[in-house]
Amino acid sequence: MNIAPCIALKVNLITLTTDFGPGEYVATMKGVILSIAEDARILDVSHTVQPQDIEQGAYVLYSALPYFREGVHVGVIDPEVGTDRKGIIVECDDHYLVGPDNGLLIPAARKLGLKRVIEIENPEYMLKSVSSTFHGRDVFAPVAAHISLGVDPEEIGKVLDEWVDMDFGIYRARGKELKGRVLHVDSFGNLITNIPAEVVLEKYTFGQKTEMRIAGKRVTVPFLATYSQLDDRGVLLTISSSGFLEVAANRGSAAADLGAKRGSEIQINPAR
Repeated sequence: MNIAPCIALKVNLITLTTDFGPGEYVATMKGVILSIAEDARILDVSHTVQPQDIEQGAYVLYSALPYFREGVHVGVIDPEVGTDRKGIIVECDDHYLVGPDNGLLIPAARKLGLKRVIEIENPEYMLKSVSSTFHGRDVFAPVAAHISLGVDPEEIGKVLDEWVDMDFGIYRARGKELKGRVLHVDSFGNLITNIPAEVVLEKYTFGQKTEMRIAGKRVTVPFLATYSQLDDRGVLLTISSSGFLEVAANRGSAAADLGAKRGSEIQINPAR
């Protein structure tokens, strides 16, 4: 394929986030990218997203991508691969996100300064034979490689007025009562909720005792700035590095201690 870039802007870094886990799929995508953009730097964000869990993938992208100065970011959590769902490029300030039109890319894109969304249409920027089961290899990897070389996304498709949206769900704040749900469980067993840090910090101060209801349990826990401020092994509330209320356990797993999981509802009140 010999296609001249339409614009001069080039982005050397390409990141990959998938639910592929170990195996040959990620390496295959990298092979495609390097066959088109041989000098590209490829960085793995995560390949341990739970299979077909679009929201978890969206959270991973939302948490990680703002710490890159620039990049072309491929996200592939795609349970509708091979259907009529669109493939898209989301252009942001100094970033491009490439993946399926299922909401996966949108929370991160908004945080990065979403400018426009382009539907991937032009077969000249895909592999010659596109399978119905692996658009990560046949569509998204080659498109990302071409964008990294400076191809204008509008050469690849048309600008969309509508796309599949996603947010992290409704939380409620009434007085000092906060209600939300567990958005993500990290590898330490920390429970990251969908309640934004700024909402929590309007209601509570570090050092304050709270009453928490979660997974059928009702416990009194402190709201602390960091894990080690709790002298003994036990559960606490804090603010996660991604900017949400987090339930953690000092030197332990909050998920295991509380029997909570992603989707568990949580309620916080001042302790009596």
